[in-house]
Amino acid sequence: KDAQALASLAAEPALRPGETAAALYEELKRRRFDQSNLSARDLLRRDYKQWRMGAYEVGIASFGVPFQDACSLLDALGSFRDERGVDFLVCMSAFNDADNNFKRQLLLSGGKEPGVAESLKAMGLSLEEQGIGIQALDDGSEVNLNKSSDSDVLCFIQKDVKQSRKQIQPCLLKFFEQQQSV
Repeated sequence: KDAQALASLAAEPALRPGETAAALYEELKRRRFDQSNLSARDLLRRDYKQWRMGAYEVGIASFGVPFQDACSLLDALGSFRDERGVDFLVCMSAFNDADNNFKRQLLLSGGKEPGVAESLKAMGLSLEEQGIGIQALDDGSEVNLNKSSDSDVLCFIQKDVKQSRKQIQPCLLKFFEQQQSV
């Protein structure tokens, strides 16, 4: 069926002269995964999971736009956390950079309550100790991703791009269970 669909598409004027089926496939794939026009709230809702971890509600939102390109992401964190009733919100971004290299970023956020900033730092340290390679994100732009009006936020680049939510979630669970016993 795919060969038939390709043959019928190839006969359409949508294929520019000299354009190959492979080029058409790459363009369709790029457009399928393009999330650049989604609002920050839609990005957060797109692929969202939530768990009770020890004494805390923790949400993880995954999307495919670099944090620097996610308009108003920082502004949306507090209201999204409140809407979902979570104490901490973790954002994971997976995308191809301008050179088509696959990258991952990790954002840890909590409210402005006393002790949250320290908890986020401890969470980042715990992830490192558990083998999640992260490095503070400093993109050199004027956008300071670690500043938000209603949230304490830490942003990181993930060194090992193979580490997805399936690896991060158990590490977060271990961290929060240890916090409960302290």
